[in-house]
Amino acid sequence: SSDESIASVNDQGEVVGVATGVAAVTVSCGRLSQQVVVDVHRKVRDVYLAEQSVSLLPGQTYQLEPIIEPSDATDPTVTYRSADTTTATVSDSGLVSAVWDSYQSYSATITITSADGPEAMFTVHVENPYEADVEDGTVDMPGTSYQVTPMAFSTAVPDCTGLTVEYGILSASSDSYLSELRQADLDVYVAGSSGGWEKVGTFSLGGADRATAELSFSARSVARVAVAPASASSTGTNWRATIDITAVLFAGQAPQGDT
Repeated sequence: SSDESIASVNDQGEVVGVATGVAAVTVSCGRLSQQVVVDVHRKVRDVYLAEQSVSLLPGQTYQLEPIIEPSDATDPTVTYRSADTTTATVSDSGLVSAVWDSYQSYSATITITSADGPEAMFTVHVENPYEADVEDGTVDMPGTSYQVTPMAFSTAVPDCTGLTVEYGILSASSDSYLSELRQADLDVYVAGSSGGWEKVGTFSLGGADRATAELSFSARSVARVAVAPASASSTGTNWRATIDITAVLFAGQAPQGDT
């Protein structure tokens, strides 16, 4: 061996790696010889994480920091893979991102694989805190004569940058007014937990039974959503209509077919 501190060899030709590095082992027979390069490296024996799982809200991130054993492994590089990219994605650097989904909670497994083979598993729980329900009682819409019953979220959405609202007219106090509403413009309002209603968009069913409204805006906290006609119809009469909101998606989400 050219360097016994890296690779030793006995009389039977058995080479033993001693320390990381490169050495040359020469095999000789009379005037003939052959040199073999021996590259000794310290393999990864284990990959593990200080935490085995994390719970994230939609849109939140978490940085994975795998621990390699031994710490002086020659090639400590790892790769990351998510078993379900519709729930959580992971970058080449191990940054986990919880995918937006306003419908239910999911879990995904992240696999961390070392260059030498050992793996570690990490579980990401994506929790849905934004469950919505019809609020008790009615509120006055600012600047209008309407009283509406809002949709309220159990947890306010921070830093909201837009909504997609799927909605339709279920009923009205008269067939004529139902027909009017299907052609009329509808205003969409958002508010925080304590009020402060803001109109964020106007859309129309265009004569159809259902429609999807996509709105772009900026609001610090959205806890309630409401829909009201943009202008009064059937002036001088009392009327009532039920507007069905089937889904509210926050900016960055994708609609789900089974909602």
